[in-house]
Amino acid sequence: MSVTSGATIWAISCDRPCCTSQIAVAAASCSQALIDAEHEGWHVLADGTAYCPTHRPRE
Repeated sequence: MSVTSGATIWAISCDRPCCTSQIAVAAASCSQALIDAEHEGWHVLADGTAYCPTHRPRE
């Protein structure tokens, strides 16, 4: 996962190989951005990896 901060906008990238999906989230912290991404359908694992709604890992 690539997470970068510019002011309070966080860009979260899908960790699936060859996927270029990203989501931009306005949040005060990285952990809040990941929580907000989950509310948008992204799947975030405890190790910090994130997957877009198309590439959610099987549970």
